[in-house]
Amino acid sequence: MFLDKFNEYQNKCKELSIINAKNCKICNGLGTIPNPNGTHNRCKCQTNAMIIARQICNGEPERFLKLDWKDLSKIDINEINKVKNYVTNLDDNYFNVNNLFFYSRSKMNIALVESVFMNKVSFMRNYDKCFYNCVMISVDDILQTNYTIRNNIDMKKKFNKIFEISDVLMINYLGSEMDSRSEITSRLISNIITNRTFNNKLTFLSSTLRTGEIGSKYGEEFLEILKNDYKIISLNNVISNGNGVDDTNGYY
Repeated sequence: MFLDKFNEYQNKCKELSIINAKNCKICNGLGTIPNPNGTHNRCKCQTNAMIIARQICNGEPERFLKLDWKDLSKIDINEINKVKNYVTNLDDNYFNVNNLFFYSRSKMNIALVESVFMNKVSFMRNYDKCFYNCVMISVDDILQTNYTIRNNIDMKKKFNKIFEISDVLMINYLGSEMDSRSEITSRLISNIITNRTFNNKLTFLSSTLRTGEIGSKYGEEFLEILKNDYKIISLNNVISNGNGVDDTNGYY
């Protein structure tokens, strides 16, 4: 369950802190930097450990932690540049709640791009001078966790808190959930998006469905949210002969 991983933050943080300090040439394994007045400052290696631990516990696959833009070469460069430009202007996009919708026939492409996004943004500071807090979660995880903890008030508060405090919430693979009750999914995700928008929080969506298919599955009200509040980014692969992009048309 998603919350199990989320609750492992302290343990993961300690694990990475030890590893980072051991390999750090700045603090030489201490984890802190001494000041002339006798006090100590946290070494950058420890800050990095905390950030990376949060990325892992917030849903990013560990094997994608070192991915960079150059690792996305198989995906249409024009679309990747849109994401890069979004990151460059993150403060403005965050302030104006400019949400993104990632469409791709490949779930792997979605995971790769979101991981690179997370790798970049997690080390940037927001308006409060804190590091951006990004969460990656599938629609299926949201539905299953909601059902599992429905009678546990403390767990429900903790789960809801994730949606309240995360700066960027990436809800993945809309349309792939096992629960066939589309009306419940639509209402739940719509409420999350609306509440977060009111609180100036970004909520990304991703799907292997085109917007027309999403409208058919989740209704016109949900489709209107997508059309009015989201910028659509297509993450399909460049065709091997170099003459075009696979399946980029027809989803607007």
